[in-house]
Amino acid sequence: MMRPLTSLLLLCSLVILGGCSSIDMPDGTSEGYTSARFFKAGGEIKPAFVDSDMDINAVIQPAIREEFEQHGIEVRETDGEPADLIIAYLLLSQSPSSTAAISTYFGYGRAAEITDKAHQKGVLDRENLGLYRRGAIVIDLLDTRTNELVFRHIAVRDGSRNATPAQREENIRSAVREALAEFFAG
Repeated sequence: MMRPLTSLLLLCSLVILGGCSSIDMPDGTSEGYTSARFFKAGGEIKPAFVDSDMDINAVIQPAIREEFEQHGIEVRETDGEPADLIIAYLLLSQSPSSTAAISTYFGYGRAAEITDKAHQKGVLDRENLGLYRRGAIVIDLLDTRTNELVFRHIAVRDGSRNATPAQREENIRSAVREALAEFFAG
């Protein structure tokens, strides 16, 4: 799991993306979907900004699963089971000097444009380069019947160096709820 500060960094970076017109931000709803599964690109990659004592995906995936299941959409365990939706998520971490991404559950190559835009707006275009840490999560939902991106939303959080593990987990859960709220509102 990441430090609260780092996990929030990821979330903040992506809010920046909401204002970038060249990035597709579809806003479909959950209507008509009954099942989903997580995307996984390959082996787990742990960039330098991920604390070894916290498995961020062990918090994010149950939070996402809980949101889906509360709204009547079953989350399948394996990619061998057919599902209506594929859930993909990208984590971004941002500081005054860099923007980094974990794309294990998002898809390699798909994250490049988002990460570049987040870095430009969140680091290069900032007037105040004082100390800050932000985190963002981008959640994509892809329709398996049409092979199209039907939903993408972002949630951002500022980092906190002194957060407890419970506070970190709640920050992550609230970011997931925020990122998926519009999908389930329709």
